Amino acid sequence: MYSSFVIIPQFAQLPKSTGFGFGSSVVVSGLYLLPLTASMMTMSLLAGRIALRYGSRLSLVAGTVVTAAAFALLALAHAHPYDFLIGAALMGIGIGLAFAALGT
Repeated sequence: MYSSFVIIPQFAQLPKSTGFGFGSSVVVSGLYLLPLTASMMTMSLLAGRIALRYGSRLSLVAGTVVTAAAFALLALAHAHPYDFLIGAALMGIGIGLAFAALGT
């Protein structure tokens, strides 16, 4: 899960000539992490309620599944920048849900 903070900007900075990079600048590639950050913050606020209702184990497993699905989406659908933004948002949901449950 931590690798997403390195992989997403690095992928965005790769030149378009590679066939899968976006050729973004350092600033723009950092903005690709914005949906991840926003959704992670939102989900971490809700994760406590989810863990109280359903248990921390389910919260951790659900977060891991959502994160794995987000990595699969990023691996399979990365032709357009919005694919990466959607994947980053999903990854933030999974990370926020899983990391909130790790303490318990």
